[in-house]
This record gives sequence, structure tokens and C-alpha cells, in this order.
Amino acid sequence: MAYGLGLLALERASRTFRESILLNLIVTFPVSAALNCYAWLYLQDRALAPGLLGALPIIVAHIGAFLHFEFGRKLKWPHLSSAGENGYALVLGARGAITVCLVLGLLATGLATVLHALQGAMLPWLPCLALIPSFLGVQTFIRQRQRHRNMKPYFAMFLVVFFVANIAVSLLSHDITFD
Repeated sequence: MAYGLGLLALERASRTFRESILLNLIVTFPVSAALNCYAWLYLQDRALAPGLLGALPIIVAHIGAFLHFEFGRKLKWPHLSSAGENGYALVLGARGAITVCLVLGLLATGLATVLHALQGAMLPWLPCLALIPSFLGVQTFIRQRQRHRNMKPYFAMFLVVFFVANIAVSLLSHDITFD
């Protein structure tokens, strides 16, 4: 909570921080990583999660999924941006922002799929279904060069499908009972 309040104060006080979307991401990103680590520690404490070496690829996959969402939801053609608006395409170019976004999505789903396959899970490829809304979003973005289209729903759906698919694979592959 204190970190979040500090970030708000920093954003108000620093024009550079407010205007540099990549600097902002670098400074705010540890919150996402910390939440993933907290979730792992919580589950580890209850003997429901693997050790750090086993959990690290899972944490990386979830962080990749979050970053995929972050880049995707802020896709906007530079020529459609208002003065003072921030977006990854303004810094990286549209092609660069799309590339980073897709690479992060492929990393997250690919890593999750490989981890499930290594554990002998049923339907280990299920997390890849999360890429469908992402690809539809990117396709819509590319086709809509003359008007802004909100990308957040496409990439929010990616997150929902990604998490639900990973839970489904885990439930289908392990004898989990709910007492």
C-alpha cells in the first residue's frame, strides 16, 4: 500500500516519471512481481506450491501474462494519440509495441504449456487458447488505423482465459479434493 501511495506521489512530483511510460513500467512492475511472489509464498507455506526452482517458471509465466495484458491494453496508433498521452507505440512504434506484446503472450502461454507437459498434465496446451482474444485484438488494432479502438477487452479476456485454462489443466491433472 505504501509503495502504491509513493508511486502516486512520484507521478505527481516528477514530470519525467509521468511522461515516460517505460520508466513508469520499470518502477511499477515490481508490484506485480511482488504479488506473484506473495501468492507463491502463501501457497508454499501451506505445502501447496513447489519450491523456488519449481515455482520460478510459473511466476515468470504469470508475470509475462500480466505484461502481455499491460502492453496490449495500451495499444494505440501514434497518429491517433492526444497531446500528452502515453503509450508503448509512441515509444516503440506500433510494430515494436505489437511485437513486444505478442512475444510476452507467447512466452506466458508457451511456458505454461511446457510446464504442464513436463508434469504429464492432460490437455497441457489449454493455456494457448488465451492467445485467441489477443490475436483478435491485434488483428483489430492493425485494421483500425484510422480510428481508436479500445484494446483492453481483448487483453483482459486473455488474462481470464489464461488463468482459467491453467486452473482447469491443474484440476484435470491432479486429484484435488475440496473439503
